[in-house]
Amino acid sequence: NTRSQVNFILSSVLDFEYKPDNFDLILLMRLIMYLSPEELEATLKKCASSLRKGGHLLINYTSSGGFVSEVDYSVKKHYHSIHIIRSLLENYGLNITLIREEQNPAGIPRARERQGYYIIAKKV
Repeated sequence: NTRSQVNFILSSVLDFEYKPDNFDLILLMRLIMYLSPEELEATLKKCASSLRKGGHLLINYTSSGGFVSEVDYSVKKHYHSIHIIRSLLENYGLNITLIREEQNPAGIPRARERQGYYIIAKKV
């Protein structure tokens, strides 16, 4: 029964207690553009250490800070190039198995940022 094997956890990535070798899959969906470079680095490091060998990290983000302006929501957004993300993942022992690039991934007509990425990385 797959349902008994799935556990969803809703938490801030900054406050979450990461346990080593604990997860088969971690999703960071539309999140990392709201993390500072220091928060991003710490989060990816924690995620990598908490994955079991063969586990996957799925990331979906826009490369320069989301779809809405800071004026609208007072949300700080950060630019993280795909090269930085790739380097961090590889430094933390994750093998990138897919990078898919999309223009305007959310389909929002007035979106300021239209460059999106889907990344799958596997712990080796």
